[in-house]
Amino acid sequence: MGVLNVNAPVLRVEKVTKRFGELVALQSVNFELQRGQNQAIIGPNGAGKTTLFNVITGEFPPSEGRVWFQGHDITGLPPHHIAQHGLARSFQLNNLFPDFTAYDNVWLAVQIRHPWRESMFRNTRRLPELDEQVWRVLEQVHLEAVALQRACELSYGDQRHLEIGLALATQPQLLLLDEPTSGISPAETQKTIELIQSISKEVTLLLIEHDMDVVMSVADRILVMHYGSVLAQGTPEQVEANPEVQEAYLGDFR
Repeated sequence: MGVLNVNAPVLRVEKVTKRFGELVALQSVNFELQRGQNQAIIGPNGAGKTTLFNVITGEFPPSEGRVWFQGHDITGLPPHHIAQHGLARSFQLNNLFPDFTAYDNVWLAVQIRHPWRESMFRNTRRLPELDEQVWRVLEQVHLEAVALQRACELSYGDQRHLEIGLALATQPQLLLLDEPTSGISPAETQKTIELIQSISKEVTLLLIEHDMDVVMSVADRILVMHYGSVLAQGTPEQVEANPEVQEAYLGDFR
């Protein structure tokens, strides 16, 4: 991908349109994300939020437009290529190995970035630096106490945190979170807010979220989508005061 351009936005989406036959899922979407910012994407179901994530991460090629990551054009690159250069995501539905322990799930993610992962002459299980990285990630997502439990035995909230841990294990520069509090209890939601606030000190975040308490707690900027287009974007205060947003989506924002 070349030399990192530290002066460029970490992410720039430029006039991105995505069509599925006659259906226009995204229509000329433009936005930038600066390094160190936390940006939330909100909007009703069907607004195009997850489709936008899929275009950014290479799951879908855009019908029109470009995607730039750290100053480099990544439009059309396969997901694994994009991930290897520092962009990671979690999914709305857990994407875990349910019969593997939490430790082993993270270990698999950590070793993906290791230069010896394809060597037939080295047993990566015996590399102490990998073990140290696994435990560091587990501590980061507060799962070290359940490291040896199978993923299917964890609470749903802990499974969501493990999903975030798998993304963090790839050492991303940008982390995309797709509804990280979906389906979890209020107590677990508060823990997830605290986790997101903690990891945002190290990683730039872009998240899709429906819970406005979560959005207002963690987001520096908000992008509002409506029928595949950008309705508004700005600080939480600017979006909260926007009459178009209130009429089309939020009503009473709070």
